[in-house]
Amino acid sequence: SSYEDESGNLQKVAFKFNPFEKPRSLQMAWDELNLLKSLPPHPNIVPFDRVVLEDVESRVIGFTTKYIPGGTLDNPKFPFRSEWLQQLTQLVDFLNLELGIMHQDVAPRNLLMDPDTHKLLLFDFNWVAYGKRGQLDGRDDVTGVVFTLYELVTNDTHFTSIPHWDRNMDMVQSIAEWPCNRELDSDVSTFRNFLNEWVA
Repeated sequence: SSYEDESGNLQKVAFKFNPFEKPRSLQMAWDELNLLKSLPPHPNIVPFDRVVLEDVESRVIGFTTKYIPGGTLDNPKFPFRSEWLQQLTQLVDFLNLELGIMHQDVAPRNLLMDPDTHKLLLFDFNWVAYGKRGQLDGRDDVTGVVFTLYELVTNDTHFTSIPHWDRNMDMVQSIAEWPCNRELDSDVSTFRNFLNEWVA
């Protein structure tokens, strides 16, 4: 979407709203909005923009974030760089250890590369957990990073069809050789060694 701000400048944004009035979905949308607007600015999180109100009754109907062109990393033609894995692990450490927040949906479809800054960006916080509140089995962010890197390197998406509660990181960590099916800036072993040290 786009709108003119107070200075008359055109702002291009992503507009997220929830058309289904299911209590669980509405609660998730409300939690995500409140989290994003209160997060400190971070170079690896898509920035929150504005709350969107309905015209007649001023009801909250969604929110906007900065629009990042280029698509998500689930596109197998998108190269992947080792510095982006480092940025992702540092971001997960920041969210989990400093803020007590778990994203719970780290996946290539929720990762963008900002063409202006060349930094990795995480978005879609609708499964977020605060401390123990909202934590779901198999959705911890460390497991999410492991499966994300495996998918990014191999383009093998068959693990996404397994329910989170039935997945564990050993399913991919125990595979001796990850076939490389994406352009990388380092050997697969470099990525895996960094990942293994971080997980440990």
